[in-house]
Amino acid sequence: MVRINFRYFISITIVFIFFGLIVNGQSRTEIELAKEYLRQKEFSKASTYFEHFYAQQPNSSVFFSYYIQSLVGNGEFDKAERTAKKHIRKNRNDLNAYIELGQIYTLQGEDKQAKETYKEVIDLVANNYNKMRNLANIFIGKRQFDWAERVYLVGKSDDNDYQFNYELANIYYYQRNYSKMIDAYFKLLVQNDRYLNTVKSRLNVAVYSDTDDTLTDILKDRLLKMSQKHSGKDVFNELLIWAYLHDEEFDQALIQAKALDKRNAEDGARLLILAHKALQKERYDVVSEAASTVMAKGQLNLYYAQARQLFLQSRFKQVENGLIYEKQDLRRLIRAYHKAITTTRIKAETIPFYIDLANLYAFYTHDTDSALLLLEEAKQINQVSEMEKGQVQILEADVMLANGNIFDATLAYAGVERKFKNNPIGYLAKLRKATMAFYQCDFEWAQGQVDILKASTSKLIANDAVELSLTISENMMEEDTMQMALCNFAQVKLNIHQHNYQTALDMLDSLIVSFPGNLIVDDAILTKAKLLKSMGKYKASVKAFEELIARYQWEPKAAEACFFAAQLYDEQLNNKEKALDLYKKVLMDYPLTVYQPEARTRLRMIRDKEMDFFQNN
Repeated sequence: MVRINFRYFISITIVFIFFGLIVNGQSRTEIELAKEYLRQKEFSKASTYFEHFYAQQPNSSVFFSYYIQSLVGNGEFDKAERTAKKHIRKNRNDLNAYIELGQIYTLQGEDKQAKETYKEVIDLVANNYNKMRNLANIFIGKRQFDWAERVYLVGKSDDNDYQFNYELANIYYYQRNYSKMIDAYFKLLVQNDRYLNTVKSRLNVAVYSDTDDTLTDILKDRLLKMSQKHSGKDVFNELLIWAYLHDEEFDQALIQAKALDKRNAEDGARLLILAHKALQKERYDVVSEAASTVMAKGQLNLYYAQARQLFLQSRFKQVENGLIYEKQDLRRLIRAYHKAITTTRIKAETIPFYIDLANLYAFYTHDTDSALLLLEEAKQINQVSEMEKGQVQILEADVMLANGNIFDATLAYAGVERKFKNNPIGYLAKLRKATMAFYQCDFEWAQGQVDILKASTSKLIANDAVELSLTISENMMEEDTMQMALCNFAQVKLNIHQHNYQTALDMLDSLIVSFPGNLIVDDAILTKAKLLKSMGKYKASVKAFEELIARYQWEPKAAEACFFAAQLYDEQLNNKEKALDLYKKVLMDYPLTVYQPEARTRLRMIRDKEMDFFQNN
C-alpha cells in the first residue's frame, strides 16, 4: 500500500497554486496592456498580444472579439475574415462571431455577404427565445438596430404566444421611431394590460428625451383611436389620462376619468387623484367639477369628506389668489365652511376647515375675534394630533400679528418653536419670528435666523428663508446706513400680512418715487404687481409687471414678472397674442429661470387650442 506524504503533498500544492497566481497575475497585466494598446489604436501591438491569448484559449469569445478588432483596426481584413470563419466552424453557437464576420464584410463594402451572414445567424436562433434576445442585444450593442428588429420580427412572425412587442418598442425608441414604438406598446397592452405601469415608465423616459416635443401629440392621437377600437379595455383610457396630465390638459383628462368612473361604477378615487394634481396647477374649475362629481355620489360614499375638503380648498385658494373677492362670495364660502364643520361626523377631520375658515375671517373679512374664537375651539377637539395643534397655534399667532399684538404673537411663535424643535412646525414658527424681526427692521437678527432655515428639510420653508435672506442681504449693501428704504419695504410687507392692501399700495408708490436708484425698487414693483393681482386688479397688475420688465430687463425678477404677466394675459385678460409673446420671451431671454418648463407647457397649450379652433371652423 502506497503511503501518501501529506506534508509533501500540501507543500507541492501550495507551490503550484502560488505559481499559478504568478502566471495569472502576469496574464492579467498583459491583458490590460493589450486593451490599452487597443484603446490607443496601436492595433499592431494589440494584435500580437491578443493573437497569443486567443491561441491559448481558442474557444474564448472575448479574446476572439479583441483579436478581430485589432486585426480590423490594422487593416488585416483577409486574416480577420479567415479567423472569424474558422472560429464559427469550431463554435457554431458563438453568436457574436457571426456579427463580427458581418462587420468585416461591411467594412470592405461587401454588403451582400454581410446580409447573408446575418440571415444565417438569425435562422440559427429562430424559435429559441433566449438566443433571439442574446442575438438582438448583440446587434443593439453594435448599433445595428434594423437587424435587431429583424431578429424579433422573425420570432413574431410565428404563431407564438410571446410576440416580442416590448423588445421591439425599445428598438424603435433607440431609432426615435415613436410611431412604431407606440404601436408596439399598444399591442403589448392589448395582450396583457398588466404591463400598464411598465409602459408608462418607458414612455416617461421617451417623453423626457423627446427634443422635438412631438411624442405626446402622436401618443394622444393613437390612444383616442385605440380607446374607441377597444372600448371595453380601460387600459387605453388610463394611459390617455396619463398623457393628458403630462401636458396639463386637465379638461381632457377629466372627461376620460369621469367616463371610467361611470363605466366601472367606481367610488371616485381616480377623480380625487386628478383633482389633487389640478389643484397644484391652480386649475380650480377642474378641481370643482371632479370634487362635485364625487360628492354627488352621496354622503355615505367613502370619499365624500375628502371631496368636500378639496372643493372648499379650491375655493379658498381662489380667495388667496384674488380670483374670489366679492363680499357676497366670501360670505357664501364662510357658510359652506361652517356647514362642513357641523356636519362632519369625525371631528378630528374638521381641522383643515377650521384653519381655512379662520384665515377667511381674519384676513379677508377682518373679523379677527371670530377667527380667534374658532381657533380656540379647534384646540379643544379630541384626537387632534400635536402637529395639527402646532399649525393652529401658528395661525393664532398670525391673527394676533394681524391685530397688531406683536408681543403676544412673538410669545406664541416662540412657544411653538420650543415645543416642536427640529421639526417642520418648529421651523415654520422660527421663520415667522424672523419675519416679525424683519417687519420691525431688526435685519441682522432676522438674517441670522433665516440663514439657519435655508438648510431646512422643508422645501417651502427653505425657499421662503432664501427669499427673505436675499431681500435683506442685497439691500443692506446700499449706502443708506439707516436702511430707510428696506425698513419702509418691511413695513409694506407687514401691512400686506395684515391685509391693509390700500395702505401697502400707497407705501409702495411712495417707496418707488422716494428711492429711485435703490436696489429695493425692483422688489417694490414686483410686490406691487403681485398685490394688485391678489386684489383682482388685473390690468393694473399687468402694467406693473411690464414696468418691471422694461426697467430691469436683465434682472432675475424680470423673468418672474414676464411669466406672471403672460399668465394674466392668458387666463384673466383673454389676450392670447400678448400671452404668447411673453411666454416666448421667458423661453428666449431667460433660459435659466425656474419658469421655463411652465412657460413651455402653457405656450404649447395656447398653440394647441388655436390649432383646434382653425381645424373646427
